[in-house]
Amino acid sequence: MKTPSLVVTLIALILLIGSSLMTSQTAHAQAASVTCSVTSAPTINFGTVDGLVTGATTSASIGWTCKNPSLLLAANTTFCINIGNGTGGLQGTNRVMTAGTGQSLQFQMYQDSARTQVWGSLFSAVNSAPYQTSVVVPLGLTFLLPGILSGTATIYASVPNAQIGLTAGTYISTFAGTDAEMTVASNYTTTPSTCGTGNASAFSFTANATVTKTCTITAANNLSFGTPASLLTANVDATTTLQTQCTNSTAFQIGLNNGQNASGTTRRMLGSSGDLITYELYQDSGRTIRWGNTVNSDTVTGTGNGAVQTNTVYGRVAAQATPTPGAYTDTITVSVTY
Repeated sequence: MKTPSLVVTLIALILLIGSSLMTSQTAHAQAASVTCSVTSAPTINFGTVDGLVTGATTSASIGWTCKNPSLLLAANTTFCINIGNGTGGLQGTNRVMTAGTGQSLQFQMYQDSARTQVWGSLFSAVNSAPYQTSVVVPLGLTFLLPGILSGTATIYASVPNAQIGLTAGTYISTFAGTDAEMTVASNYTTTPSTCGTGNASAFSFTANATVTKTCTITAANNLSFGTPASLLTANVDATTTLQTQCTNSTAFQIGLNNGQNASGTTRRMLGSSGDLITYELYQDSGRTIRWGNTVNSDTVTGTGNGAVQTNTVYGRVAAQATPTPGAYTDTITVSVTY
């Protein structure tokens, strides 16, 4: 008669243990302790950028890893890679790289190759949309070997064009602390809809560009002496303009060669008859300073400010024997040394 009592006790013990296991699994279903971190930080390097900033693009990969310590269940995980403003701050909504000169070069980072979706941060008031994705992290093999899932994301970056006034130099912005954090939310049942701001891990990286000294000739307008009303018994004067654009603070010199028909340093226009008309080009309205192309001697000097700058060319056909009637031309080569 004692045997049934022993059986009842055994069944009660088994039921008690089963209840304990169910409670443990329910706790696992409610929360997961997955951790995620950036394992390969990007370097946003635009390389050499035209000093007049005609625009530039680059891209970089960012590697991440998530770990699940559970030996029972895979973890539904949503994480965000948050990128803030950086040490350069913002100009409008664009991020900024700065140089030692105090100059600022605007740039932006995006989540898509079309560069329409800005890569932001949950911790930023501006550009507040981070890179967010959901994954399933596998269960661990042992207490020493958690479940691991790794992957990469791509940052697409660009420098907008038409940034006037930049000086040559290295521009940089650093991202660290709350400007570069990975946040994660996870559980063992449903996939979290957001990554949250907790369980954060920080990383760091830089964005940089080198702005070079640059000068371009944006316009070289023709010089026309017109049609003299009489024989070349008096000076015939005319003017035209040259336009250049150079990076801010860049010293430059504009030179004009002697043309295609020169005799020594005497400029000449050639007619269809083979006759020649001598003429000269000057730096000043008084037409006393000849404009040549010998650097540090007879060129026009200036300093760039990033904008288009205009210089006037003063031409003169001095009184001389009148040649055969007709059109007379010459071609001058303009050079900019900086």
